[in-house]
Amino acid sequence: MNKKTSLFLVVMIIILSVLYYFMQLDVIGPVEPELAYKKITVAGDISLPPYEFVDEDGEYTGFNVDVMRAIALEMGFEVTIVPMNWEDAQTALQNGEVDAIQGMRRLEVREWLYDFTEPYFENNYAIFSKRASGINAINDLHGKNITSIQGDASNQILVSLKGITIKNVPDVKSAIELVVSGEADAAIGNPIVGIYHINKMGINDQIDISSTDLSSAAYGMAVKKGNVALQRQLDQGLDRIKKNGTFDTIYEKWFGRPLNYQQEALLNTLRFLWIGLIGVLAFSLALFFWNNALKKQVQIRTKELYGESQFNHALLQSMTNGILYLKADTASRYLNAEGERLYQVISTYGISTDDLETLILNSDEDVFHEREFKGPMGILNLEWRHKSVQLPDQKEFGHIIVFSDKTEKRYFEDAFLSQDRLRNIGLLMAEIAHEIRNPLTTIKNYAQLIPEKVNSPKFLEAFSSDVPMEIDRLNGIISDVLDYTKPGVAFTDCVDVAAVIRETLKMMQMRFDKRSIGTTLEFFGTEAVDEAQILEIDTRPLNEGKIEWSEVENIHARISSKHLKQVLLNVYLNAMEAIEAIELANGVVRTSVERNSEQGVEIHISDNGIGMDQDEVQRLFEPFYSRKRDGTGLGIFICDRLLKLYGGSINFKSTPGQGTVCTIRLQRGASL
Repeated sequence: MNKKTSLFLVVMIIILSVLYYFMQLDVIGPVEPELAYKKITVAGDISLPPYEFVDEDGEYTGFNVDVMRAIALEMGFEVTIVPMNWEDAQTALQNGEVDAIQGMRRLEVREWLYDFTEPYFENNYAIFSKRASGINAINDLHGKNITSIQGDASNQILVSLKGITIKNVPDVKSAIELVVSGEADAAIGNPIVGIYHINKMGINDQIDISSTDLSSAAYGMAVKKGNVALQRQLDQGLDRIKKNGTFDTIYEKWFGRPLNYQQEALLNTLRFLWIGLIGVLAFSLALFFWNNALKKQVQIRTKELYGESQFNHALLQSMTNGILYLKADTASRYLNAEGERLYQVISTYGISTDDLETLILNSDEDVFHEREFKGPMGILNLEWRHKSVQLPDQKEFGHIIVFSDKTEKRYFEDAFLSQDRLRNIGLLMAEIAHEIRNPLTTIKNYAQLIPEKVNSPKFLEAFSSDVPMEIDRLNGIISDVLDYTKPGVAFTDCVDVAAVIRETLKMMQMRFDKRSIGTTLEFFGTEAVDEAQILEIDTRPLNEGKIEWSEVENIHARISSKHLKQVLLNVYLNAMEAIEAIELANGVVRTSVERNSEQGVEIHISDNGIGMDQDEVQRLFEPFYSRKRDGTGLGIFICDRLLKLYGGSINFKSTPGQGTVCTIRLQRGASL
């Protein structure tokens, strides 16, 4: 099929489809909603079978009745049908007592009184004769015995014909019965009524029906003159039931198949064949274009997938983390470039990759793990995280592992920790020097008095008591400093949190006293403390330079005492500087220890200093971020990393102008 043929077929299909679409549209324009009737009353002839009549059960029925009800259902209005004598029905419509008459011949004399809908058939006359009688037209009635309905308009026409014997009967049924019995050669009457009775009597094979040249008239529904809205509403409903087949169903119910049903059936068959042919042609053409379009889409998508595959491969190869994919049987694996490099590094440490993979797969999923490996090349810090996945093209589960070498990072973190410890010691050197000078002065005074008081028993007693005590005091200060500067060992069994806090507060005591900062240490047991409440409590001033320690129970946590001191010292120094920033006369630093059954141990340290906004709080954990001129910006960052080594955490809540609450969370120790 070439392009020109395809284009021609497309145009033809479009034209035929458009024509068919417009054929299905309503011929009658829609009635404006505000003018459309919602309920109407319709009159009908009480005895005109099969158009309209009261049956043996007393029910008003007939062809016209069914048509009117079908139109009402299609158009969505309510209809009440009232059977009347024919003269009464016309009078009721003229007087406005009813809205319409459901069936009336459209005669010229009636055009002055009524408006008519489109006719749904022609009401004319037909000749009913015995089969093979040779009577096919009016001229064939010459010299014959003819039956006619008494009072019907056809009587006046037959009387004018010569050579015809007329016998009047009350209805069409009686006229047809005389023809069947042979008492009459033919009968003249309404073809619709005649067909109805022929079907009822079951004599379709005995009677021939022929058309006549007698006058005919259109038959439809009538409304009062000028009621255009109802006329259009009925016309629209009639058009719809003709198109959807309801009218034909009602017609066949009352009259049987029409005389030309075979011709109509053939036309309908041809129509359906034509529609089917168009459909098949359209489907074939659509399939042809769809197939071509699909081929193009497949080609485009194939290129896209190839490009995505290449991009994903390049992305994986350029990642700074190692990526390992293991199939369920772990027999086959995929490693990116960084993963292959790390496997080579791991092998130089004498670590078996099979043992490493087993270790990783046995660890918890979706959690970061870190392990320190010792080998001939030194220490290797390896971090990993893994997850079980099922790829779309595989039935079994596999494992994706992301791993990286943290050795260098841990080295620098340790360096940061040492630097921070030295910085804090430098800040405390003035107070430490003062602490050392006091016992040295005492010892010096005793030394200067030895020549004069060497023989004094009282002097010697005081010397032997005070000098060793001052030396012990010096030794304690030096031991605290050395203890603080030594690196701690992670995951100590447990440490007394309250004792470490007291020791740290003693180290800060001189600085707090110098700045008139009061401190408290409180214990809240297992009841959780609202940090906002702590912040509110911190605004109350304490006595100048007074340290208040309430009775604190033993609370243990899993952390090195040296590292906990380092964290606490950082927080206390920050609190002191926050109070100094606003030159507050009665600064307050409160420490509360909470033993929480779910989260372990919590230390809340609050101050009533300058405070911070939310943006500053979020940036506290950024390395090298500091609001202080001489700050390094590493203190809180190091504290955060340090606490995470022990499964702990640190966070801050602050309000500008009111103060800050620092919460340190630790894992519970064995004694709890």
